[in-house]
Amino acid sequence: MKNQLDDDEKGLAVKLSPDDKKELQDTIDETLDWMDENPEADKEDYDAKQKEVEKISNPIMRNMHAGGAADGDEDMMGDFGDDEL
Repeated sequence: MKNQLDDDEKGLAVKLSPDDKKELQDTIDETLDWMDENPEADKEDYDAKQKEVEKISNPIMRNMHAGGAADGDEDMMGDFGDDEL
């Protein structure tokens, strides 16, 4: 997800609002810092941290995909019409 956020041409950065991008970036940065500071954390700790990230990222990603699906359908219809001409 971090790589997708960093890709300003093809990644998530293009599809997200600035506020959503910042929220995801902050969450990812905090999580990576936590991982660096807790290399000996057990599986339960990692699972809990993953749930924290998902609690923030899942709604943002759902909204992005819901909006992207509608936009993509319109684009496909436009392309389909052009091909038929």
